[in-house]
Amino acid sequence: MTTSRAAAAYSTVSPSAASTTTQHHSRGNIVQVGQLAVNGGAHVTVHSISQPETISVRAHPNFPSQGFKPVGPRPGGKFIMVDATVVNETQRSIDLTCGWPIANKMQDARKRMYDAYDDLHYIEGNPGCNDGLQPGFDSRMIWVYEMPADARPVAFVFYDTSELGDRNNPAGVLVPTDVSR
Repeated sequence: MTTSRAAAAYSTVSPSAASTTTQHHSRGNIVQVGQLAVNGGAHVTVHSISQPETISVRAHPNFPSQGFKPVGPRPGGKFIMVDATVVNETQRSIDLTCGWPIANKMQDARKRMYDAYDDLHYIEGNPGCNDGLQPGFDSRMIWVYEMPADARPVAFVFYDTSELGDRNNPAGVLVPTDVSR
C-alpha cells in the first residue's frame, strides 16, 4: 500500500478532542493514554506519549555490541515518541518492527499524518527485526515520529493490517495536552 493510500485509510481526530480529559471511549475507538485501544487483533495500550530531545538508536546497524547513540531530529523538527505494549490477538505471529502488522500514523492539529521513524528495530527497547510476536503474547513497542517543531500532535492512530483489522475504523490514542502544545 502506498503512503497516500495508507493515509487515506485513516479517519482523522478533531483537534479539540485532544484537549478533552474526560473522554472515555465516547468517540468509538479513540481513547486516552493508559487505556486499551483495539483494532482487529492489535490490542495496544499506550503508556506514554512524549517529546524527547533525542532518541536512542543502535550505534552501528551491523554490530549490536557497539551499543546505542543519541540521535536528534533534523533542524526545525521534533520527535514524538509513543511507548506502548502490544498484545497479539491475531491468528499468527507478527513482526512489529520490520513487518507491517500495525499500520500507524501520528496526526497533527492540521490533520496531517506522519510516518513512523524508519528502522524501528534499531530503536533501543524495541523488538528486533523478524522477532515474531506469537499469538497471545505481548511486547513493548516504541514508535517515533519526526514532525516540524511547530506541529501540534493530537492523536496516534493505527489499524491491524491482518484480515481481522478494520482499516476504515482505525483506533486512536489522544496526545496529552502537555505534549501537544
